[in-house]
Amino acid sequence: MGIFDIFKPSKLSICLKEMKKEDLAPQALLLKSGARSGYTVYTAGEIESEHWMKNEVEMLKKQNVNILAAMTSGGRFTKAKEICEKHNFLEGAKFMDNYSQVYISYIKQLQDDAGGGPVFF
Repeated sequence: MGIFDIFKPSKLSICLKEMKKEDLAPQALLLKSGARSGYTVYTAGEIESEHWMKNEVEMLKKQNVNILAAMTSGGRFTKAKEICEKHNFLEGAKFMDNYSQVYISYIKQLQDDAGGGPVFF
């Protein structure tokens, strides 16, 4: 790291700016919030991560999020993850991937509950 590197924007700020430009403001706000907490809740360990994911899926169920909305949201988190990967911001990519996995799990449960087909509420 050279002396002028301190004047460069951080990987986080670069990713946040690009996410906002790509109409991913909710994901950017979530990433910024995760950065303040050090991403600890989401990477604490396997058991904690499984518990967190189950809770997130349960919240989506309680809100009756339909499969189309879940697919859209999951795609937005995937896009946010790709932005983080593009800028080599691996903590951010992992953070966004956690949310992508929540939506994948939720969609799978919806399809299983409907006998394998899409569910529209």
